[in-house]
Amino acid sequence: MQGNIQFPKKLLRKDARAINHDGSSGVLMAIGAIDLVRAAHSAGCTIELMMQLGNFILRDDPLFRTFPPDRPVDPGILHQKARSEYIYG
Repeated sequence: MQGNIQFPKKLLRKDARAINHDGSSGVLMAIGAIDLVRAAHSAGCTIELMMQLGNFILRDDPLFRTFPPDRPVDPGILHQKARSEYIYG
């Protein structure tokens, strides 16, 4: 039955912009969800966290996905909000 669901084009993730992790490798232990919601609201987009808590993240792994992809989200701001939440090892 899921095959019959129609999603608005603006919510299709295939058109999303991927933002890769630019820091050191480490385990994602927490994420500043409130800060991510604020960043998404100010850019007028949706920010999807691609990793789950407990995942080991390598440099250049996809970390965030934003859509619509043309919204002005600064990757540096997203990394700054998330960086303090990693345990590197």
